[in-house]
Amino acid sequence: KSLQLGSISEFLSSALQPPEPLSVQNAVDYLKIIGALDENENLTVLGRKLSMLPVEPKLGKMLILGAIFNCLDPILTVVAGLSVRDPFVVPADKKDVSYEHY
Repeated sequence: KSLQLGSISEFLSSALQPPEPLSVQNAVDYLKIIGALDENENLTVLGRKLSMLPVEPKLGKMLILGAIFNCLDPILTVVAGLSVRDPFVVPADKKDVSYEHY
């Protein structure tokens, strides 16, 4: 939306491998719920700020609210922890490799 390419669903449906329409609609609904999009699927002020952050929208909103409420340090720690995958989970295709070293 920040590139002003038109409707979200129309733009994504023209992709080489378009996502499922239901997935797109769920994502749009989610962005509306958190306040990043208005009812006409236009970016809100919050949405424009979130589009500049390299994190998931919900984590970006946490960062913005942490800055507003002057508790950014603990929020940064939480967001950093939530934005990476769990280091203790072994991918299914690598389980045999990970146990060889023991």
